[in-house]
Amino acid sequence: MEKKTLMPLEVLALALGLIFFIYIGWFLGYNKLVKLPNIIHNQNQTNDKIDTAASLLLTNYYSNPDTTISIADSMIAGMVSGLNDPYTYYADQTRYEEIKSFTQKSNIDFKKLNDNTYYLKFDWFTKNLKDELSGDLANIPNSENKILILDFRENLGGNFESVLWFLDNFLNNINVVTEKYNTQEVLQNTSPTTSLASIKIVMVVSKETSSGGELVSAVFQENNRAKIIGEKTYGKNTIGDFFEFPDGSAIHISIGKWVTANGVDINKTGVIPDVVIDSVGEKTLNELLQFIP
Repeated sequence: MEKKTLMPLEVLALALGLIFFIYIGWFLGYNKLVKLPNIIHNQNQTNDKIDTAASLLLTNYYSNPDTTISIADSMIAGMVSGLNDPYTYYADQTRYEEIKSFTQKSNIDFKKLNDNTYYLKFDWFTKNLKDELSGDLANIPNSENKILILDFRENLGGNFESVLWFLDNFLNNINVVTEKYNTQEVLQNTSPTTSLASIKIVMVVSKETSSGGELVSAVFQENNRAKIIGEKTYGKNTIGDFFEFPDGSAIHISIGKWVTANGVDINKTGVIPDVVIDSVGEKTLNELLQFIP
């Protein structure tokens, strides 16, 4: 059987793939996200194995490789999938653009329902949430005779700093413990006082509520700041960030996790509401009002 000869473009793609692999492997190992010494016993042997495998595929595979997927993309995608972490993943240019488009919108829904009740819903903690939401929060009277309904049934989290800013508006004392690169840090209020420390809060959560949305509900619950109603939340407490490549693709990496001041870790367990409401995600606003004191 005739052997295929490596074309210059194929050699270039292979070389780029190896460079990406070595760089990302070093990055993860340096930051202690992955204990590479326990996985890669000999860097030279590993590089030789990857080089040999790529060469064997290019020269012996019975059909032409799919040229729409680069070797570098395949290597990176396979590498992050080996971490068995659903929140660490590779996004090609198309997917990353879709993600950025989604995460740039909070979809804020704020309204005054009556003289005593206000309603606030948003799906995502964007980096610019402070600019987007400050005006609405300023329109809410800070009175214990008023009620704010926080509808987080579809809140999927987002920017960690924006989550902490949001909490600052309702609590004078916040302690959130984060763990990054095997080191712990206690995060406290960034502002000395809060503008809405007195208003009553009823927070609605569902099985879709995750990440930053769960952090808000967990901190509120631990500090007896809000009445939590709905369903048990999703159960995700990792902190993630995107690292971009020059070609427009990116890797989303779990860079840490958070727990509450009392050490509550909601990973895979979620936040248990004070009042359980079955199928809360299907409830209309009028139906939810029946559960508001």
